[in-house]
Amino acid sequence: EAQPLDQRLFADVGLLAAVHEYLDSAQLPRTRDGLIQLQHLDASDRGITSLAGIGHATKLQSLDLSQNDLRDISEISVLTDLRLLRLGQNQIEDLTPIGALLQLESLILDFNRISDLSPTRSLSMLRSFNAAGNQITAADALGALTNLTGVWIGNNKLKSLEWARDLGHLKMLIV
Repeated sequence: EAQPLDQRLFADVGLLAAVHEYLDSAQLPRTRDGLIQLQHLDASDRGITSLAGIGHATKLQSLDLSQNDLRDISEISVLTDLRLLRLGQNQIEDLTPIGALLQLESLILDFNRISDLSPTRSLSMLRSFNAAGNQITAADALGALTNLTGVWIGNNKLKSLEWARDLGHLKMLIV
């Protein structure tokens, strides 16, 4: 569609500005058609509080939303082509939307308010995982992710590392 991207689609001006910058740098139009073609977006450190509209960027493979003020990440559940997702340094508690991102290879969630990792259990392609500085007491969900090569999970309240026992590809574990 030739409809320009504006605040009717993106409620957050910081997110809209980042999208415009990346569309311009990729020489794509500032329209929904351009948004659909976007593969990479760095929207870090922009004070973003809402992800409304990001679900239209269905071909995104990498998305950096670190250092924002995000609590609700439900909009990202439709971004099923994502390989890299950076959500560090936000206010996120609920990881449920991440469970649908089955192509994820790298997930960065450091310094949020996360206590439950169970939504990550379905991410069998995951190789790199960082959830340092959260409120995690159990990381059992990671035990099923046999492709993991690196896990950074320090500054939490883990009660056991038993989950790491069967991770045969693990090269680095920081607790």
